[in-house]
Amino acid sequence: MSLTTPPAETGPDIGLAERNAFPGDVRSAPYKPLPTAGRRELILRLCNLRRKIRVRGPSMLPEFAPGDELFLDPRAYRRHPPRVGDVVMARYPLAPQETILKRVVFVSSDGRVFLRGDNPHASTDSRTLGLFPPEHILGRVTSRYLPS
Repeated sequence: MSLTTPPAETGPDIGLAERNAFPGDVRSAPYKPLPTAGRRELILRLCNLRRKIRVRGPSMLPEFAPGDELFLDPRAYRRHPPRVGDVVMARYPLAPQETILKRVVFVSSDGRVFLRGDNPHASTDSRTLGLFPPEHILGRVTSRYLPS
């Protein structure tokens, strides 16, 4: 499979992905880049309160490239639902043994979430899979792991 970069936007033509944007879309909401794991995150990892995961596909480019290692907080949503802009790991609905990494675009009143990849041209997400129930969300990505 070959990946191509989308053409540069010129003038008022905003492109197909932006025309299909939903209210509260992460592209219109500012979000902070993911920090590099600090001492606290490393200690939480040693205490088994963080999981280290590896990015496998191009759906989250340019923020996360295949092979990037991230820390996941599996207990993040025990007390509150995901927030818009959070990067989460979820069960893939068509193959529950598989997981996907996506960004939360919005949360419905019943707690289901609309997930979307940062690279919409290479992402299978809620645009085709629908809303994800809360039990499919496995945790929130907290930081980037960079070995020394």
